[in-house]
Amino acid sequence: MFPFTEQNPLPAQHRLYLIAGQEEGEIMVAPFNKMVRSLELANHPADNLHAQVIPEGKHNEAFWAAHFQHAVQWLFKQP
Repeated sequence: MFPFTEQNPLPAQHRLYLIAGQEEGEIMVAPFNKMVRSLELANHPADNLHAQVIPEGKHNEAFWAAHFQHAVQWLFKQP
């Protein structure tokens, strides 16, 4: 996915909301951070990128549900 992302930058107006849980371990957190860095290097606007590793987060529905409302509000906020 990294070469594809580098070769196909997103339009600047696209908003991305990315979260990962620290408790998911380095198998998730390291590639997550690598993707965030790749998006930053592609000059995706910082205002259109929300990326956060959440310390207590785990890979489960409770974690995702706890962040769903904020994600939707952030993704669809009007300029």
